[in-house]
Parts: sequence; C-alpha cells; structure tokens
Amino acid sequence: MKRKIVFYSIVSTIWMACITNMHSQVDVVDYTTPDNYIIRKLSVESPSEMISKPTVMILSGLSEGQKIKIPGDDISQAIKRLWEEKVFTNVRIYHTAIEKNFIDLVIYVEEMPRLSRFSFKGVKGEPDIKKSEADDLAEHLQLRGRGLDIVTEYLLKNIEYKIKDFYADKNFFDAEVYIENLPDTSKDAAYPGGRLLRISVDKNEKVRVGRITVEGNDSVRLTKIRKALKESMYERSRFDIFQDVVDLFKGKRKGKEVDSMILAEGFYESAFEYFRNAIRVNIFTSSKYNKNNVAQSKAAVIDLFNAKGYRDARFVKDSIYLKEGAIYADFKIDQGNKYYFRNISWVGNKRYRAGTLDTVLGIKKGEVYNLEKLNNALHFSQSGLDVTSLYQDNGYLFFNADPVEVKVVGDSIDLEIRIYEGKQARVGRINIYGNTKTNDYVVLRELRIHPGDLFNRSAIIRSQQALSQLGIFDAQNMDVKPRPNPIDGTVDLDFYVAEAPSDQIQLSGGWGAGQLVGTLGLTFNNFSLRNIFKKNAWTPLPSGDGQKLSINVQSNGKFYQNYSFNFTEPWLGGKKPISFGLFFSHSIIDYSSSGSYKLNSTNVGITVGKQLKWPDDFFGVSFTLAYQRFDVNQYPLFAGSSERFTGVSNNIAFTAQIQRNSTNDWIFPSSGSMFSASVEATLPYSLMTGQNMKSATVQEKYNWMEYHKWKVKGQWFIPLTKNEKFVLMARGEMGFLGYYNPDIGVTPFKRFFLGGDGLTGFNIDGREIIACRGYQNSSLTPGFNGNAASAVGGGVYTKYTLEFRYLISPNPQSKIFALAFMEAGNSWADVRDFQPFKLNRSVGVGVRIFLPMFGLLGVDYGWGFDPIPGVDESKRQKGVFHFMIGQQF
Repeated sequence: MKRKIVFYSIVSTIWMACITNMHSQVDVVDYTTPDNYIIRKLSVESPSEMISKPTVMILSGLSEGQKIKIPGDDISQAIKRLWEEKVFTNVRIYHTAIEKNFIDLVIYVEEMPRLSRFSFKGVKGEPDIKKSEADDLAEHLQLRGRGLDIVTEYLLKNIEYKIKDFYADKNFFDAEVYIENLPDTSKDAAYPGGRLLRISVDKNEKVRVGRITVEGNDSVRLTKIRKALKESMYERSRFDIFQDVVDLFKGKRKGKEVDSMILAEGFYESAFEYFRNAIRVNIFTSSKYNKNNVAQSKAAVIDLFNAKGYRDARFVKDSIYLKEGAIYADFKIDQGNKYYFRNISWVGNKRYRAGTLDTVLGIKKGEVYNLEKLNNALHFSQSGLDVTSLYQDNGYLFFNADPVEVKVVGDSIDLEIRIYEGKQARVGRINIYGNTKTNDYVVLRELRIHPGDLFNRSAIIRSQQALSQLGIFDAQNMDVKPRPNPIDGTVDLDFYVAEAPSDQIQLSGGWGAGQLVGTLGLTFNNFSLRNIFKKNAWTPLPSGDGQKLSINVQSNGKFYQNYSFNFTEPWLGGKKPISFGLFFSHSIIDYSSSGSYKLNSTNVGITVGKQLKWPDDFFGVSFTLAYQRFDVNQYPLFAGSSERFTGVSNNIAFTAQIQRNSTNDWIFPSSGSMFSASVEATLPYSLMTGQNMKSATVQEKYNWMEYHKWKVKGQWFIPLTKNEKFVLMARGEMGFLGYYNPDIGVTPFKRFFLGGDGLTGFNIDGREIIACRGYQNSSLTPGFNGNAASAVGGGVYTKYTLEFRYLISPNPQSKIFALAFMEAGNSWADVRDFQPFKLNRSVGVGVRIFLPMFGLLGVDYGWGFDPIPGVDESKRQKGVFHFMIGQQF
C-alpha cells in the first residue's frame, strides 16, 4: 500500500509539472526549489454529475487560504486521503494560475461506478425468492440504487455479509451469496451508465436445534428447563421424544419428581405421562434457533432454580455446536445449596410500621428463599399488593427499597430491607398528548388524579383503565410518563393516548323469525352535539366530545321495518359523571297476507346514569323510564295455545340497574370483570284498581302491561399467559319475567328467546334475544317446533359459557382473536317449569375481527349435544355456523 501511495505521489508531482507547462508558460513552478504558496482558489472537476464537490474538498484536507509547500507533502497527502476513500478510480491535483505567492488549484477525480438497479433470485435449480422476502432483504440491505450508491468492493462484501446475517436469523446458517456486477445497458436503467447487481442466494438446508441435555439437575422438572430455553434454541426430533420414553423405561431418568411419580402412579402410567408432556412441549414449540437469546434463556433457567431456593445456581458448562445440520447443546448446572428465609428486618421506615410492611411483603420465616417472590413483593406485583405500591399510592414517588443479605447461617439467610422514603410528591401539571380528535377535557374528566393531589400510582393505573373503556382510544398504545421535579417536590404527568377509529357503519344481513333482515346502521362513539351547527366541525362529522349517536334502519321489505335512534351524553353538564340518554324506535311487522299477525310498536324513553365512588369507582347505576305502545292484530300469546290478541297494549316501565366494569380493554379484555343486575317493572295496575281479571277479556288484561323483570349477568377474564394473549373468559347469566296477578300471568311481550347467534336485528315486541351457539335461532325457546317464527318466548332462562381466547393480532385497525367455547343454556315458559340442571350443551370454535368501520365481526361453529323438545332428533341440525356482529354481554 505504501509503494502504491508513493507511486501516486510521484505521478501526481510529474503530472502537475506537465499541467503547469500546458496551462501557463508564465506561471512556472520551480520543483527544484521548494516554496510556500497560499491557495487562493480551490475547485473540483469530475465527469460525474453525482459527485459532491464540497465533500471532495473536505476529504482532501485542502482549503482556500491554506499555506502549502510545493513541492512538499501537502499535495501528496491530499491525494493519499482521497485514494483511501476507495471510491475513486482517478485522482489528480494541478494548478491553473500562480500570482506571486498565491496559487489556484484544481482537484480532478473520477469516481467508481454507481448502482443503478439490483435484483434477487434463487440459484439455478432453486425457486426464485418471493417478492415479500425480496422486499425484506432490500430493507435489510438498505440499498437505494438510482445512482445513490457507489459500487465498491466494500459494498459488495457488505451485501454478502448482510444477506448471510439475514438468513442466519431464519436458521439458514449455510447460505451462499453470488453477486453479478454488470453494466446496466437497458433503456429503462435507473441511472444511465450505472451498474446492475444480480444477487443470487442459495439458502441451503435450514439448521434446526437437535437434542438438548442438562446435567446436574435434580430439583427442576426437565420440561420446565427446556421450556425456558425454547425461545432461543428448542426443537427436538420425534426420535428424541421417543428416546426420552425409552430412557424412562430403562431407569435412566433422574430427578426426584419423576421418581416419586413412578412410585406413586406406577411405572407404565409414568411413562405415558412423560410421553404426553414430551409431545406437548416439544412438538408444539418453536423450532427457530436464535443465538442472541441464549444468554436470556439461560438466565430464565437460573430463575427457575432461584425460585426453589438455589440462589447460587449457575451454569458451569454450555456447549453449543453444529452437527449433521442441527444445533446441539449440552449444559451442566451447579445447583448449589438450598436456602430459606430466616429473619427479615426493616430500616428507614417512618411512614409504616414494620408489622404493616411484613403483612404486605407476605414472606414468612422458614419459607424457601425465592428471589422472584421477594422482588415481586417489594416492587410492582401484578396484583398491586406490594411495598412500593403501598408507598407510591400515598405520594412517596421517590421511594426505594433495597434488600441486603446481612447474615447467612447454614441454609438460612437474614435480610435487612433498607428503605428510602423521600418526601411526598404532589402532582403539578397534567399534559395530554396524542388526542388529535378528542378534546382535552374529555380525557381529563376521566382521570382519577388531578393537579395538587398526592402522587398515586393506583390512581394513574385506574385512569388509564377508564380511558381504555371509553372505546375511542387504542388501549395498547397508552402510556403515562411522570416527570418529577425534586426541587419543588412535584411531579408532572404526561398522558399519551392514541386515537382509535371508533365510528362504525353496519351493513349486514341477519336471520330472524324465519326471515332475512337487512340492517344499515351508523354509530358515532365520539360525537359532538354542541358543534353540530359549526360548519368547520364537519370533518366529516362533529366529533371530540365523547357523546354517542346511533341511527339504525332494518327491513325485510314489506314484512318488517324498524327505525331507531339513540343518543347518550356521558357527562351531563360536563362537571359530574352523570350520563343522560334519549332513545326512540318504531317497528312494523305485517304477516296478515299469509293469515298470521300484524304488529306495530313504538318505544321512547330517557336514561340517567351515575358513576359511583363506593364500593369503588368501577360501579355505576342507571335508571330508565320508557313508554312503549303495541298495536297488534291476531298476535299469538302462549306456547301450545290458539289464543290470540288483537288491540292496543301500553307499557310504562321503570328500570334500575347496577353494573361494575373493571376490564382493561373493550375489544379483547384480558383481565377484570363485568357484572350487572337490573330490575324492570311496571305498576300493578290490576291490583291497584281491584278489577277482577279472571273474567276479563284479552284486551282488558293487556291494555296496560304489568310485570317485573329481573336479570343478572357476570363475566370474568383471566389471563393464562404472562403476555395476556391467552385468556379464559367465564360468563353466567339468568333472567326471570314475573307477574303480579296470577289471573293475568306472564305478559306476552318482553320475553326471552334463547338459541342461535343472538343477533338482535329482529326485535319487534320487546323480546330479548340471547345467543346459545350450537343450536338454531330461538330453538331453545318455548313454542319452537323447527321454525323460529313459532317460538313465543320464555319467562325464565339461564346460560353459562366458558371461552378460551387467543389474541392473534393486537393491531387496533384489525384486531383479531380466535376462541374455543363450551356453552350450556335453556329457557322455560314459567318459573314453575324451571329446571336449573336441564341444560342444552354445546362446544365449538370461532374467530373475531374488529374493523373500525364495522365493529366486531365474527363467525362461530358450534355443535349441540342435546335434543330439542318438539323437534325430531334425526332431523335436528347438530352442527351450526353462527355469524356475530357486535360485542355481546
């Protein structure tokens, strides 16, 4: 390299002398006598239009006004620096003019060819690289083309390295890369005169993880260790699985848990149990090997030993090697001794007594020394019952607890937990970010913490939960960042929210009462009534005040029509959490042309609700006063009866409801619960007037409806994995429709219809439609004889559901989750017929997808096990598809 630079220096010096004679016969440099010059003018010349002339000047180290010596090292060093960039094929420096001791210099460079285009393909005999994979490769390489990249040897080597690294992450450790560097002579060249790189990739065989062995363990079940390692390197062949079973039969399996299982359950039962676990853990585990996660997974294994009291556990050997196209791993663990907690003392605590802290910590003397349990009890346990939460919920933002081992006696450890309480911090400013559509006050009114309050971690978490339940923000992208100010003892809170598309268009078809019903609905969950007359607010609708407006139209042509309107203001007056709602609906159904009934229904009412603070602020109450009018002709009354009702029925009903909602998300809740209990009642008109209803006509009995209706519903969400993607949902509900006067009995309206998908699109007589999958619509309802139109409704119903849900996509634009369910339910005409254990059972699977414009959509397939009264079992449809629209509770 030095010889090359000396050569370039000599050539440049000779060339400069020649150029000097060519440009000027007057301005001659005497190269036999060195002299000092000042660069008066410095310029750059190049045949390339892409060259950055200022950059070339900077790279050369020369600048105008600089004093240089000619001949000397200044020019040769400038040429050397430019060559070292390895992007030029020719470098020259010459002068164009000399005046006294001033000199004008020109730097002439010719750069290496630039990249015009590049492409990917498989090697001969291999399939071409898919477009999606090629796009990922291009993003990984960050090549720009179009003359923006210079094709150097370094670039080509870097491409090869990055491609191999790309495929190594996908377990192709033997990938080979071939690059053809060709002139781009095509007419559509992105950069005329540039280079075309044809990149061929031979991925070869994917390298998988072979057998993993762990030596020195007799305390932690082997499957747990392998599960901890699985994220980085775990996948075993079927031969290895069977080999485990063979080893068990041969007595090679060591470990107290396995041995005790053999003694307790028998040799063959143990083999079967281990075989089943091996299949579950090994076959259904990811097969990718990720070298970057090995250290993390080893730390997870050590945590398993620490949780059992082996605080000194460590890996003494870890050999990971490639063999026969697979990654093998041999580990050896030194468990060390098992330890136990002995005495735990507190130092520095002034706000709370040691006894109170001991209760919150929840660790007793003699317990296994579990560092994970200790850390969770001190800092941020999922339940919120930890020492840090105790302090931070009372303003001690700067609190810190440091557990220190002060004495080790045999297998017992004494701990001293050193506490720094600090000063209580009060909330300064509260800032809201990300609410591009929703007004600030809508967010602020939901917060459980305000400026001037003591810092309270639980109140902040509860505030986030309240915001997520609004349904207008993306719960996955919420965040709170405290900004403490130690000088004045305050803390500013920055709440970050992300607007979620909340307005919905419902265009659907549903099957009800033996008819196909079309629905067109508009729901605006963040409406602004006060801006309705402001022209600039229509973007496309006035929004930002958190109000809800719903308009719905349903029709089956001339047989059925329904029009409904609903408006809710969640904060009446804007100062207190008192909600106010208005609703109106009108329905028309006409089957008179086929000899059946005709019914017109009008419903109007108001609702007032309030959020409670006791027992906690998850509770709320609501009260509804509604008037409903039914104008009917030949309406069927009871199952198995030919009695019909013609006339007008009026209903004035008052409903009181108490509910509690502590779920953490309104689309895919992974924790919390929902509970509601309600009673809807009319006045007992017949008892108030003393009229004898035994001899009364049907018109007299039902002119003013009288009933009382009770409903209870509960729903619980339990996360089954730490990432809360796998969730168990349990639900139970019950309804009862009662009467005051036995001579009138159960009202023919407001009844329960059980079975099917639960779509409420065909609601004509105040009925409640309850889903029970695996059975046809209304098939578990009194009066059903194979046709949903024949059902007349029940006075009592009960239903129970278990669902296992798995979140596939958390994207708020298209949240998707799958589910498997078990369901059971039934309904009866009267409470005297109620049999709580006579339920129709079903199982099935389904999927849900949330689309912002349409809401929650889904499809389920359910299989019903039990016969339906009045339906021939041989003709009963046992497997049923159900289409779901909206969230059901």
